[in-house]
Amino acid sequence: MADLGPDRGSTTGIPRWVKMIGIIALILILLVVAVILIGGGLGGHRPPGGGH
Repeated sequence: MADLGPDRGSTTGIPRWVKMIGIIALILILLVVAVILIGGGLGGHRPPGGGH
């Protein structure tokens, strides 16, 4: 039982790369939501009514 050192706790929990991917995905989702809200939606740059 003496071989159970403090490094045993580092093997439990979520790996660092999973946390990083989750943080990056969250940032990208927030950026997309912000662009949609600020830009007025997903309609693009077309004028209303078709512009013909």
